[in-house]
Amino acid sequence: MDHCKAAGHGWSCSRTAFCKGFCAAHYQQRERGNVLRPVRERANSYRRKICEFEGCGKETKALGLCPGHYRQQQLGKALTPLRVVERKSCRADFCIRTESAKGYCAAHYKQVAKGNEPTRIRARRTAQEVAQIRATGYGQCYECEEIVAVERFRTSGGTGLSGVCNDCQNIRTRLARFKMTKHDYDELLAFQGGKCAVCTSGEPLGKYDEWHIDHDHACCPGGTTCGECVRGILCSECNIRGVTWYESLPVQLQTFDLLNGYLNDPPARRLRWRKEAAAIDASR
Repeated sequence: MDHCKAAGHGWSCSRTAFCKGFCAAHYQQRERGNVLRPVRERANSYRRKICEFEGCGKETKALGLCPGHYRQQQLGKALTPLRVVERKSCRADFCIRTESAKGYCAAHYKQVAKGNEPTRIRARRTAQEVAQIRATGYGQCYECEEIVAVERFRTSGGTGLSGVCNDCQNIRTRLARFKMTKHDYDELLAFQGGKCAVCTSGEPLGKYDEWHIDHDHACCPGGTTCGECVRGILCSECNIRGVTWYESLPVQLQTFDLLNGYLNDPPARRLRWRKEAAAIDASR
């Protein structure tokens, strides 16, 4: 009979493992994305006993038997070891929730059913976790999973503290303008080899040292785009002093092959066509 593997500074859990090596209480904490913390022990008078069937290890329901063995007895069957059902995790690599449909948890299945890529599900902090973060001055971001100072979390109207740090929230807001997720952004940058799509520089450059997302302003001239006109990821110099300046020239002066090649066949379009071709091949 395995015990829960949850442990921390000065404590460890002695409860019976329920799923993925954790007891029911710590598994629930992990599913919600909370920091594992000691579970308050119940009084002995209210604690259920262990099933009398040898090697079962589950808590009793009635007549000294767990629900499974109690059901066997009610049906008049001989008591036998229960079949262990392996609970699979969500297909999304970053998700620890249990599979619900087609390999995804319920939340990510809704995203996939709508034709979207799975993204991290924002979990709400519990009041106990917020109190612990405010007491220690540090907390974990649900997005980047980094331990950051409490000042880097925004105040929310729910439990009082956001689950995502300011940096990750700013990235979300910026990508939302281009109808992109973090997965889309990382996929496009990897498709470009982690470099600028024009000058192939490995550094984003610029005042804020961050990559620029370039889109066709003839399609979406405002600050928000449709997502389909995204062309690629550029360094600051190529986006501001290169492409923007080049497109403002008369057509007869746009004779630079490097920029013409980028504008006529941008990497975002090539990546989109590759994914569509792969989807067609998979459906055959």
